[in-house]
Amino acid sequence: MATPITISAFSDSGWVKVYINGDKVLHGSGTATIELDNGIHFLTYFVQGLPGDNYSVAIVDPPAELWAVKGNLKLNHTTGQHGITI
Repeated sequence: MATPITISAFSDSGWVKVYINGDKVLHGSGTATIELDNGIHFLTYFVQGLPGDNYSVAIVDPPAELWAVKGNLKLNHTTGQHGITI
């Protein structure tokens, strides 16, 4: 059974690329909704921006309390000295 997952990403002036299981689902700031089968999935993200830029990556739907494993994915961070976070 597939479940819709909504991912949100934001960067002050650069970009965020979000991948699920190696497939790009989002590039830039915004949201994307994809269908995932039940099971284990891997989220990877890459950020490029100016030093000191703020960025965020979050799974906004479904809410964390509905996940099989309790947890939350909401990252708010600042790019480092070189403006790249990998």
